[in-house]
Amino acid sequence: THARYDKFRDDSLASALASLGRTQIDFDGRSLPYVPEHKAAVSPTFTLPFTDGMFQARADVSYQSKTYARADNFVIFGDRTVVDLRLRGEYKNFSLQLFANNVFDDDTPVAGVRFFDAVRYSGPAPLIFGPPRRQLGATVGYKF
Repeated sequence: THARYDKFRDDSLASALASLGRTQIDFDGRSLPYVPEHKAAVSPTFTLPFTDGMFQARADVSYQSKTYARADNFVIFGDRTVVDLRLRGEYKNFSLQLFANNVFDDDTPVAGVRFFDAVRYSGPAPLIFGPPRRQLGATVGYKF
């Protein structure tokens, strides 16, 4: 994705910037926030059927290149790669699944917001949102 602003000026700050003797901010040619240049996913699955059941292994791998938090492109969230694994077995009416999400515990931020800090009466204070961290688990099932 090559998502760029063709022509964009933020008019919401025009009067504040003019009072400081500054010109409007020009975002022409900058990347759109939260739109990565590259994104890919692959999910190979291996299934082994046997009498009265089956075994399955699956890996979900997703990659996303850096993104920007705002139109000014000053705050960058780095590349992000997430690997999820699944092992599933079924025998007659029983099933068992083991899973691991975000196996390598990639903690690259996924979103951010700037807001006015009313407590310290200061300028923009960032609020950064992280991804779900590594999760391990199991599910057990019975069909009746």
